[in-house]
Amino acid sequence: MHQPTVSIIVPVYNAEKGIRRCVDSILGQEFTDFELLLVDDGSTDDSPAILDAYAAADQRVTVIHKPNSGVSATRNLALGKAKGTYIQFLDADDWITEDATKLLVRSALENNADMVIADFYRVVGDDVARKGQIGGDATSLSRQEYADLMMKDPADFYYGVIWNKLYRASIIRDHGVRMDETLNWCEDFIFNLEYVLHVRTVAVLRSPIYYYVKTEGSLVSHTDLTDVVRMKRTVLGYYRDFYRSVFDEDEYKRRRTDIYRYLVSFATDDSAIGGMPGTTKLGRERVPGYVPAGAQPNPFLGVYWAQRVLDRYLDRVAEQNDLTLKQARIMAYLRYCPGVVDMAALADFLQQTRATTMVDLQRLNMSGLIDLQWRDGGFEASFCVPRGEQVAAGIDHVAADFESMLAPVLGAAGGAGGDGARVAAERGGAGARRADATDGAQYSSAQDARAAAERLLNDGFAALAQALNKSSTMQLAKQTAVAKEAANLKAQKATHSGDSYAGDSHSDGSRLAGMYLGDSHPGDVRLSDLYPGDNSHPGNSHSDDTSSKEPDRESHTAPRRERHVHKSLKQAAEEALEEACEEAAREVGEQREMNEQ
Repeated sequence: MHQPTVSIIVPVYNAEKGIRRCVDSILGQEFTDFELLLVDDGSTDDSPAILDAYAAADQRVTVIHKPNSGVSATRNLALGKAKGTYIQFLDADDWITEDATKLLVRSALENNADMVIADFYRVVGDDVARKGQIGGDATSLSRQEYADLMMKDPADFYYGVIWNKLYRASIIRDHGVRMDETLNWCEDFIFNLEYVLHVRTVAVLRSPIYYYVKTEGSLVSHTDLTDVVRMKRTVLGYYRDFYRSVFDEDEYKRRRTDIYRYLVSFATDDSAIGGMPGTTKLGRERVPGYVPAGAQPNPFLGVYWAQRVLDRYLDRVAEQNDLTLKQARIMAYLRYCPGVVDMAALADFLQQTRATTMVDLQRLNMSGLIDLQWRDGGFEASFCVPRGEQVAAGIDHVAADFESMLAPVLGAAGGAGGDGARVAAERGGAGARRADATDGAQYSSAQDARAAAERLLNDGFAALAQALNKSSTMQLAKQTAVAKEAANLKAQKATHSGDSYAGDSHSDGSRLAGMYLGDSHPGDVRLSDLYPGDNSHPGNSHSDDTSSKEPDRESHTAPRRERHVHKSLKQAAEEALEEACEEAAREVGEQREMNEQ
């Protein structure tokens, strides 16, 4: 019998309103080697029928029906039946990103970790905000380091909940770690305390992978102060025993005041409030990508979708290393174009001026990610240890994930031979490497190459569309946006005469099918919406970087360029270098002044 890598456990009680979104997000995972245990805790609504339908449609789904006994007993039952190497939990009204399980497992394997803890999103209505607690560059912590961090904010949801973590099943099984069925509050926190006692390494994943729907009906929201303190006194015994096991007696006594802070702390989870810093609208928190209904295979949308998928993967590298998406793009370019930096090529890749590109390189240099040295008439960039190499490994994962997604398409074409899958497998481990120039599909004839190109255009087109559509959050945002647009159209028709739409070339249906996210018409989509937080992209009329909007002054001088091509190229290179050096010098001077102040 096949042993899955991950057992995903979801307790369900009267969750008919949100369970489809939850299960769909699990079944749409890029990582597919899992079993899904859906445990119905005596639901009285349509949840049991919904769960049975999923089990009938997907062999990875197992449904267990039982009388109502509470969430702790329900999770314990599932733990006893789980066959996976790792355990992952979800609540029925929440959902996960399409790469959640992949990132959790990858982090566990690369760090040889017994537990992985990840950032998450808080969702309140249609507002969403990211939640994370552990900063710095470290990708893993010892048990004592983790306990030290938890002591600073012991009642924080980040540490207390179980759904932003991945657990090793053998530890749970060998040490009999279970939910305390006598508690109706903080049972997941107690589970974590008992589990962490047996771990050696905790991996830190600084990417939000879970959408926690914050509701007003939670226990904390409706429990008065006296009851909260009374329940925390009960939990304090567990908490005290945990730190007695982590620290020796002298250290425990010295830090007892900090340890007892838990008694007066409350379960904290910053709200997602519209208009506040760090809060955005649901669907805007990640790199967006929209697949119009009925789109036919074509290279134009295919290239756009490929860029969106790559940016979505690359944005994970940016999140985990405190970079902007633009900086991650630069690091990706440098990863696969070693040696002296071709400033013209890099500037064209970023679609911005060379002066702005030089400033961006200097910022990466000052942040300790790359080392810029002047050699052979140009700047040579190398990746610094450990931060730069950590980013490089993440970039290799991006390339491998993208190739893995398209490998079945390319491998099916004559002569492709599945090299893409081989390269992805070689890059997928901790010792990620760059592909050699010989890696990739080899074709025996022009006919084979043409067949591969046609398959990439058709099946690859579908694969890219599927990758973008795997995001349940994007689907939810699109559904909300379509409903909003439909309401707007209905209101407009109620206040305008029928012939006022006679000149509109778009029917209501095409307007809805072609909508992006939000209220704007497809033709009114702003580049700032496609590149959130990155205003350097060409055509972005909202850019704060005026240098990125500078027109190419040589674009209208083709005849002169033909007559003086060598002189023009040399002069342009010298001018660009001088401009870049002056800009970089100003940047360094400004940074030095700020440091002195």
